[in-house]
Amino acid sequence: MLIVAGGRHAQPLHESNRGPQTLQGACPPTPRRPDAPNDFCGVGLRLRFTGAPQCRRRATVDGVRATLRPPLGDEGTCEPQVGTWLMSSALRYATCTWQSSGAKGPWVEEYVMRKGERRTAAIAAIAAHLPAGELTNEDLAGELGDWTAEKIFDKTGIRSRRVSAAEECASDLGVAAAQRLFETRVCAPGAVDFLIFCTQSPDYFLPATACTMQARLGLRTSCGAVDINQGCSGFVYGLALAKSLVEAGTASCVLLVTADTYSKFLHPRDRSVRTIFGDGAAATLVVHSDGDEELIGPFVLGTDGRGARNLIVPVGGLRRRPSSETAVAREAEGGNWRSDQNLFMNGAEIFNFTLSTVPLAVQQLLEKANGGLHRVDYFVFHQANRFMLERLRDKLKIVPEKFLIDLEDCGNTVSSTIPLALERARRGGKITSGQRVMLVGFGVGYSWAAAMIRVSF
Repeated sequence: MLIVAGGRHAQPLHESNRGPQTLQGACPPTPRRPDAPNDFCGVGLRLRFTGAPQCRRRATVDGVRATLRPPLGDEGTCEPQVGTWLMSSALRYATCTWQSSGAKGPWVEEYVMRKGERRTAAIAAIAAHLPAGELTNEDLAGELGDWTAEKIFDKTGIRSRRVSAAEECASDLGVAAAQRLFETRVCAPGAVDFLIFCTQSPDYFLPATACTMQARLGLRTSCGAVDINQGCSGFVYGLALAKSLVEAGTASCVLLVTADTYSKFLHPRDRSVRTIFGDGAAATLVVHSDGDEELIGPFVLGTDGRGARNLIVPVGGLRRRPSSETAVAREAEGGNWRSDQNLFMNGAEIFNFTLSTVPLAVQQLLEKANGGLHRVDYFVFHQANRFMLERLRDKLKIVPEKFLIDLEDCGNTVSSTIPLALERARRGGKITSGQRVMLVGFGVGYSWAAAMIRVSF
């Protein structure tokens, strides 16, 4: 006789409220497809079986065929999960049918399993895009004169950075990244019900660039769309917003796009910033996934606006409007040139802020996550420059093998450094499915944000 008791997230059509679950020589039901990109996490069925199960289980779950052999032994406990394809996560029910034979002979059973009621958010996919234009250290050495290409690399860890064309805007890069994501067929444009566009170089004061991108990407008109103005911490802030939208039930499929064209803010003769920043974009899909495990979060967020003046474009907004006077470039510290309409960065103050704030944020995040550094599989920080990343790594005592530095051929792409690095690390096998990764963004504002994620893309 087969007796199955329903747990928190499973309600079989019959035998659902019995006590201990005992299987005499039979297979535990509800097989799991190990290679599925998403599971019914925490299905909640608990089964106890005696004897030595000798059967194979065959099941169809949302059209996925699975054949598994249960563990052999005189006694054991099974806490099964039912495999499903990622984009079927919107389905509320899955029908499981299996056949097995044991001491009692062959039998066939069919149940409808209710998926977990808790809504959790998961990263389903990341795609990046870099503009075609390239600015190498050799190019900069020829223009600046007193720095060689190798000296620039030694100071920054960057050999080249990508630069957008004169008429190419952040929205163009963001649209290209989103289209790359859609080309993977993990999601169709019509499935997106919220668009978040994170940039500090929007197309217009108004309307929101996200609204124009909605039309260009062919997203449905019932899709929400909003811009957020955030820089180096912007991706992690965007993740926090996307997670909140999904888990509150406001949205089920959020497209988070980060894109910046900082090169348009830089004076050609300001080596303090021109050697560091590049343009780029990334698109990240955050979807609803049933289950108990938190796949995005917890978060630590912080702001100290007293540091705003240390990384700023002083003129261009309504506080100080452009004029012929503000466009005049003047020589500044170290022989650098800029006008008030160009980006200014106080490198020393940014460095001090980073070394004092980021380690504390990391510690706060570890406390929220109830774990130490040893429980984190990989660390992906904002790719500011190699020198700063190495100092942070050393101060936090993180082994180099678990700490990503990846900006040599693209530079500091501001809000896109983290998703760009994640996408490359996943594609290159540096991070794998199920691993626990710490993300930390920090910089302009001052603003910082840290989060844990489980690799689910």
